[in-house]
Amino acid sequence: MLRTRPLANRSDPAIRRSAGQGPAWLLAGITAVSAGMIPATSQAVPVPEDPLVRIYYDVELASYCGMVTNAVRDGFNQELSAMIHNGKFSPDVVRQARNQGLEAVYQEWQNRGLGGFRGWCRKDGAASVRRFSIETQE
Repeated sequence: MLRTRPLANRSDPAIRRSAGQGPAWLLAGITAVSAGMIPATSQAVPVPEDPLVRIYYDVELASYCGMVTNAVRDGFNQELSAMIHNGKFSPDVVRQARNQGLEAVYQEWQNRGLGGFRGWCRKDGAASVRRFSIETQE
């Protein structure tokens, strides 16, 4: 059904004050980014140094690049199991590391921009695949 009633009451003083001011939210956002209050996405995102975070980063990177095979998945599972067993990490620490790794990959993917991930996949994605690939570990 077609809506015939206006969406806003133009007699409202708040609406009359804001009329003709343009998109104030846009100006506020630009100001916040330029003032450094919100980080710009073009800043480099560091690769995680923590080995437990890094393992999740690497497998998620391979996944973003569409490079996860059965051999990669099996290699990841073996390496992760050994790391958790040897380090005796609690489930909460493992969950936190997983979340940090996934977030780091997502931030870097956003940082790459349209098409910028291709070189990232060729270099870093391929290195992640080599790390986990069962064929190369034998």
